[in-house]
Amino acid sequence: MTELVRGFVVPKTSVVGLNFVRHVESVILEQPQVDIKTEHLFHAGIYTRTIRVPAGVVTTGALIKIPTTLTVSGTATIIVGNKDRITVDGFMVVPAMADRKQVLVAHTDTFISMSFVTSARTVADAEAEFTDETDMLKSRNGDNVVIITEE
Repeated sequence: MTELVRGFVVPKTSVVGLNFVRHVESVILEQPQVDIKTEHLFHAGIYTRTIRVPAGVVTTGALIKIPTTLTVSGTATIIVGNKDRITVDGFMVVPAMADRKQVLVAHTDTFISMSFVTSARTVADAEAEFTDETDMLKSRNGDNVVIITEE
């Protein structure tokens, strides 16, 4: 039997939450930056980007303007929505709403993947589709691995 379960959703970020994340981001940007490699996969009309955040690192994400699916593996605290804190300890796949920006505190090495349906065939096009803050993305000045299949 199939059971409908209404679970956790990463919500839209409130004005209060956005101001908090931007403040945290300004503090982080004053510190030495950690190199974070981005792995990009284009397959079957889905774009997935994955990063590994090392243990002990605090990072913020770009303001995401579209709904996506997030996959998190590791132990981390994520501040979302209206400064709500969620703890991931293990593996989690969740729907994530549009208009969100979050803080992540990695307690262990933590992998984060974001996926969405797209017709984009380049990293630049996919990034422009999900955020207007492309200049803030680690992929713009870090190591990248890009895989594009013919599917």
